[in-house]
Amino acid sequence: MIKKITLSFLLLASLVVLSGKVLADTLISIEISNPADRTEYVVGEGLDITGLEVTGHFLGEDGYDAPVAITEANISGFDSSAPAVDQVLTITVGDQTTTYTVVVVAATVIEEVAPRRSSSGGRSSSAPAVLGATADIEGQVLGATTDTATSTFKFNVDLRVGSQGADVVALQERLRAEGFFIYPTSTGYFGPITLAAVKAYQTAKGIPFITGFVGPLTRAELNK
Repeated sequence: MIKKITLSFLLLASLVVLSGKVLADTLISIEISNPADRTEYVVGEGLDITGLEVTGHFLGEDGYDAPVAITEANISGFDSSAPAVDQVLTITVGDQTTTYTVVVVAATVIEEVAPRRSSSGGRSSSAPAVLGATADIEGQVLGATTDTATSTFKFNVDLRVGSQGADVVALQERLRAEGFFIYPTSTGYFGPITLAAVKAYQTAKGIPFITGFVGPLTRAELNK
């Protein structure tokens, strides 16, 4: 009888140990600990997860966190066949998921439609501006400072590729005033030139994530 009780106790102890090990290895959630270097793509480009780091939270007696290996096979939702804003990519590890967003821009996105001069010296119909052009249009000097009123503009909304309107105009004028936006006119359209200017601004100001997205951190810096 004593031998039977002893064996039962040892068996129970073994199950507890095994149970603890199983629980210790149970993944209960994942989160992005370092974003991917690229969150903006041109139509036709492939997914690039360089820099992406994911941390797993594991269940156990005390619980613990550990890096989780990620490959492109873990990511779904990427489609660069057409332009897209805030395309949601899902990272899946086991039964756990987390997400992040990317933007896809057209390969021939035009930053603006700039006026051109007719042979008579007046203005004719508008012609598409060349992406990345550095010509001095309408006598404007590239990188010239703008009206000081732009420094008093308060940025209260998030801005990204595809955004349009007065907030984008103010953003472009502010970036030009600080030497980051090289396009000769403020178009009010957030295209690839504006995207590059925002990234340069974020780098210069020491903003942690160089994404080109004008979110709370970048807006706080612009509003200083």
